[in-house]
Amino acid sequence: MDADFHSQFTVNDLRNDDEAVAQALLQSCRRGSPRRVIALCQLKEQLLFTLQSAQQPPQDLRFVHMLDPDLTALRAILQERWKGGYEPVGMVADRSEDGTLHAFLLVQKCEKAGLP
Repeated sequence: MDADFHSQFTVNDLRNDDEAVAQALLQSCRRGSPRRVIALCQLKEQLLFTLQSAQQPPQDLRFVHMLDPDLTALRAILQERWKGGYEPVGMVADRSEDGTLHAFLLVQKCEKAGLP
């Protein structure tokens, strides 16, 4: 088994282009031996993603950007993504200068064992 691999970005990276961050992570999962993202940790402006060896890399990986979410909205988004085959990995939250809460929920779609 390979050791965990870590990838680092910033909150500003997400704010500027969350799709590019998701694609960079997905590329890391597909490069060399397959990996999948198992954790997302935020420490102030720094983000650390933990990638772990897997049988296959994720089919898709993306951030869902939410403005001023509450728990009801978060549950609805989790349910919607679950129905689409995505699992949550973690979330980043940051307030803009005007006080608006920006949340970025990382979800990935992986093949389930024994399923196509």
